[in-house]
Amino acid sequence: EGLLLSAPSVDDIRSFYLQEPITEEERSHVDKELRVNWERILTHMESQGAGKVYQDYVQAKKAQEEAERHAKLERLQKFDENAVFRGVPRSYQIKLLERATRRNTIIHLGTGMGKTLIAILLIKRLAGGGGGGDDDDGVALR
Repeated sequence: EGLLLSAPSVDDIRSFYLQEPITEEERSHVDKELRVNWERILTHMESQGAGKVYQDYVQAKKAQEEAERHAKLERLQKFDENAVFRGVPRSYQIKLLERATRRNTIIHLGTGMGKTLIAILLIKRLAGGGGGGDDDDGVALR
C-alpha cells in the first residue's frame, strides 16, 4: 500500500480558501482523520522500517513521474499524428530547398512563409525519402 501524496488541484485550493470557517464538528472530524492516517503511517514505518517506507515512497513517486511523462509523450505523439502536413511546396520553397541541399544555408523568411516546411523537406531528402522535388506532386509526412 503506497503512501504517495498528490498535490492539491487549483480547484481544491480555491474551494478551501473560499469556504466558510469550519465548525467544531468538522474540525473534530479532520483531527480524527489526521490521527488515523498518522497512526497508519507510523504503524507502517514501524513494521517496515523508516528506510523501507522512504524507499517505497521514492519508488512510487518515480513510477508516478514516469507515468506522467509517458502520458505526456502519448499526448505529444497524438498531437504529431493529428498535425499531418499535406501540400505542394511553393516555387521559392523548392528553390531554397535545392540550395540548402547543395550547401549550408541560412533561410530568413517571415512568419508563415514555410521555413519549417523547407527544413522538414530537407531532412526528408537527406534521409533518402525524396521531399519536394519536381517529381513530387505533394508531401505527406507522418
